[in-house]
Amino acid sequence: MYKLLLVSDKEEIRSLYRRYAEWNTLGFEQPDVAENAQQGIDLLSHRRYDAISSLLSVSEGKKFFAYLSRRPEMLGMETARDEEHLRREISPARRALSTRDASRQSKLVDDYTKVLQGEFFCDLLRGAAAAGNAPSFAPSSSRCGTSARRSDMTLPTVTLSS
Repeated sequence: MYKLLLVSDKEEIRSLYRRYAEWNTLGFEQPDVAENAQQGIDLLSHRRYDAISSLLSVSEGKKFFAYLSRRPEMLGMETARDEEHLRREISPARRALSTRDASRQSKLVDDYTKVLQGEFFCDLLRGAAAAGNAPSFAPSSSRCGTSARRSDMTLPTVTLSS
């Protein structure tokens, strides 16, 4: 489930997001709601969110976006003013988050594969050296011990929703 933060100084918007019943079916937890920029900043500094939606007055917006500019990893989502618009905005946001997660997972798998390949190569060289058959271009076995080992890496489980 994805986590959304709504920051709005407009009560009708906050109320819409609080009473919207389809969050779970669309892959989101019930969003956290902040009434002003400072509450939004406080929530962002203590919790992790996948996406953010905001509708603020100009003065509150400047303060909030100055803080957000230091967090480029946040996915911005257009703030909806009614349930139909909200439903239309959620689907592309969920697709973007799923794509982001799949890309991160793919990079982790690639990194893990490189470590396994290096470990396998070093194991082959150690075996060849022990048998007296190491090729002349092979690195010393001490260099094989300096790279990351499989036990140093953890590959998190990511569930991608469709």
